[in-house]
Amino acid sequence: MEQSARVLGALASLEPIRHRPPAQLLLTLEVSDPEVLAELRRQPEGPDRDRYALAALRLGVLALRMANGQLDVGSLREAGQALVAEVRELLSIRAAEMHERLSATLTQYLDAKTGALPQRLQALVGTDGELERMLRAHVGADESVLGRSLAAQVGRILARRRAVGSQSSVEVAFERKRSNREKSDAR
Repeated sequence: MEQSARVLGALASLEPIRHRPPAQLLLTLEVSDPEVLAELRRQPEGPDRDRYALAALRLGVLALRMANGQLDVGSLREAGQALVAEVRELLSIRAAEMHERLSATLTQYLDAKTGALPQRLQALVGTDGELERMLRAHVGADESVLGRSLAAQVGRILARRRAVGSQSSVEVAFERKRSNREKSDAR
């Protein structure tokens, strides 16, 4: 199957070339390929057939260009823009999802009324909280660990001093406080 197209050139009887826009090229073709002939003959003669032939020629040129590895810059630009738009949309959706999850997580931990952190802080430092109870037990009143330890140490020191026979003003004050406490405990 031999394909042939012969350019007969511009004939003087055709529209003068000087009136055509510079982006046009006048071709007169002789078509001998049976498949192409069959398709062209299916179209009605006149402008419809001419448009069909031009569209077929354009498709053929684009196919040859692609086969030769040349890419249509416009097609590339459109494909790139479509890809960027898809990525932008996907990133926007993911950012919104991430924002929702982060907001929910932060609310779960930091909300003033229901958050885990404020509730835990209240349990630690609030009235009768863990910190207050611990400090009261270790540093608080006479029955605290520190109070008992100090009383034991001061008691030992006073016992040694009594054995020696001398008392300082601090020892006297401490002794008075202890005897007052023993009297109030007895009541």
